[in-house]
Amino acid sequence: MEHVVSASGKALDNLRGLMLRDAFLRYVLQDESIAEVSARLLEARPQYSSIFREGQAPGPTVNFLWPLHRSENELAAVFVHRLLFVLGEPLPQPTELERVAAKSIVERIDQLVSGLSCGELVAIGTFATTGAEVNVSAAQWRRKDLVLDVQNSNICEMLNNRPVNIWSGVWLETADRRDFSTPLASLPTDDNRYSKTQRQTETKGKARRECLDWLISMTSDKNCLPMSNPALWDMAKTKWPGKIGKRQFSLCRDEALAKLPDKERALWTRPGPKPKAN
Repeated sequence: MEHVVSASGKALDNLRGLMLRDAFLRYVLQDESIAEVSARLLEARPQYSSIFREGQAPGPTVNFLWPLHRSENELAAVFVHRLLFVLGEPLPQPTELERVAAKSIVERIDQLVSGLSCGELVAIGTFATTGAEVNVSAAQWRRKDLVLDVQNSNICEMLNNRPVNIWSGVWLETADRRDFSTPLASLPTDDNRYSKTQRQTETKGKARRECLDWLISMTSDKNCLPMSNPALWDMAKTKWPGKIGKRQFSLCRDEALAKLPDKERALWTRPGPKPKAN
């Protein structure tokens, strides 16, 4: 276990300059201390390959969200969690291999968080509230609501069972190379949910979800006359003044249009005057 014990030294130093996704894969899921158990688990459960090779979180749905403060028993249960159960049948139980893998993963996550919370390793990302690139305060890593979006290298919090970005495009640096000219982004750790910054983050996340639902409702309504992107943006600014940016609106619009059949999508995306509704 010498490699694991040295996590506060050379192992963390090897993460210097890596995006959060690559650091998580290298340090947690592909570290030599977990290689043997992961290989044995993949022999028995080949469907878990996306976990150890791509960073996908275990569970019945495809997502890349990893809570930072979860017990090994909780993670083991997620491995075998199912969306649907048959009444009367016993709940599935994790195998011994799944329990060992969960224990190893939790230990590695704990060591990574320890390095971040004691300041040996520094996370740097774009703060969602201000758009500025900042160092994440070491104290933030004690928060129980933080999750890592490994696919996108984001740090999120869970609000109403939905991930909301706090820091995006996160990359790692060791303390001896930290740029002290970069400001810290620190949210209060004791009562952060009621802080001004936290409320702003929650409000913007709520506005984005409402905007997406609104766009889906409009574009899927066959009686609704297709509108140009500028016209939709003008309406969105009126409905959510100061709560949603143009980039977020564009992402919502793209997501809504992606749900349409090709023929209907073309009506909302083609340039020039829109056709009259029948």
